[in-house]
Amino acid sequence: MVKLDLKFAKQIALATVGAALLAAYPMYVWADREMIVGVVTGGAISLVNVLIGYISVEYAFNKPNPTFLKVVLGGMGIRLSLIAFTLILLIKVFQIHLYSLISSMIIFYFLYITFEIVFINRKISLKNRP
Repeated sequence: MVKLDLKFAKQIALATVGAALLAAYPMYVWADREMIVGVVTGGAISLVNVLIGYISVEYAFNKPNPTFLKVVLGGMGIRLSLIAFTLILLIKVFQIHLYSLISSMIIFYFLYITFEIVFINRKISLKNRP
């Protein structure tokens, strides 16, 4: 059983709500329905990605270093491959608005990956305390 750090989940939830609030008015004024679907879909892809990464870090954190690196870095490769496959599927099959999908996914990806890196650094620094 993986013990989850709810502080990280709260940070992700606050970042998601904050970004949604910041984007709500501009999206309402300038975006059509296709663009809104693209933005929400891109954000959802990035959210699922960071949550899977979070669970993998929690799972592997107290394992030996080689196992930790395999799970985290290998998981990152698998997650990026799944994102690429999902993007191709959404663009080619479901014809989601390309620019809103990609731009929102990239923005949310970098927002969430920043939180993930800080989370890992915080866990390592807490583990290394005497």
